[in-house]
Amino acid sequence: MVRGKVIMIAVGLLLVGIALRFWLGSRPAPRPGRAGRPQAVTQASPEAREKAPAPQGPPASSPDLTVRREELEALSSGPWGRNPFLTADEEAALPGQARPVDFSAEFAPREVRAIVMSEGRRIANIDGHVVAEGDLIGKERVLEIRPHAVVLGHGKRTRTVELTLPAAAVRATPVPVTRRGENRERNALP
Repeated sequence: MVRGKVIMIAVGLLLVGIALRFWLGSRPAPRPGRAGRPQAVTQASPEAREKAPAPQGPPASSPDLTVRREELEALSSGPWGRNPFLTADEEAALPGQARPVDFSAEFAPREVRAIVMSEGRRIANIDGHVVAEGDLIGKERVLEIRPHAVVLGHGKRTRTVELTLPAAAVRATPVPVTRRGENRERNALP
């Protein structure tokens, strides 16, 4: 019986709260552009029109907006080595542009066979040599070890060597586990 009274009181309070919310919160919302703005005079006097400066468009040739050809050429030959908005053929046709450098003649091809990443350390196996970030392999330094690639660098040049995966996946065959000692002969290493 007490439980029924408590439920009725709770339902009554809920209904009173909902009624107050609709009654007090039912004022029309102000329009977004009108709230808090003073009313303006719709027409300005002729004297005010004469005193107001005429709106000016942007100047025909502003020194801030003009870009010199030298600046564009300097930007296009930035640290990335080429203009990203031109194809290789278009860039080769430009006079005074350096030709792309072939890394294969200068640096030996590398093969990344494994990458191990733990919380504080990254290790890669490159051509059978275990290296960490900052180590030298030949003339190149290991700049970064990523989950699927290694970034090598020499001077200002860098190259990314992708992880080579084996042609066939290596899969371990599970051996059924039985009671102790039964499969010792089967599970023994050769």
